[in-house]
Amino acid sequence: MRTWTIAIVAGMLAVSGAQVAQAAEITVLGGQGVVSGLRDLAGAFERATGHKVIVRQENDIPGKVNDNVPADMVAVGPASIDDYIAKGKIVAGTRTDFARAGVGVAVKAGALKPDISTPDAYKRAILNA
Repeated sequence: MRTWTIAIVAGMLAVSGAQVAQAAEITVLGGQGVVSGLRDLAGAFERATGHKVIVRQENDIPGKVNDNVPADMVAVGPASIDDYIAKGKIVAGTRTDFARAGVGVAVKAGALKPDISTPDAYKRAILNA
């Protein structure tokens, strides 16, 4: 969590620039997977800086970005960020990885371990479960 806090605060400080004397309003777009964490970090950032952070949960972030919906930050996966940078939708050099999500698979004690070595094998294992 500390890495998240440092990365988000650093990103928000970069967005807010040198406007120390005047509070800024920073809009962050995020999907369901990150919006809760963003809101937690936004509160700490607001208390520390006096800047207002608006975290908006969006279901269609690609559509919002491609339609140039105003926002200061976007919290999406690395591949999406790279695509937006290539399209000129996000400023190059501003990407900051701040979280990592993993997926776990559990198997009942004594059961055979399923083959999940490829996407197709994983799909078969799930369908056969």
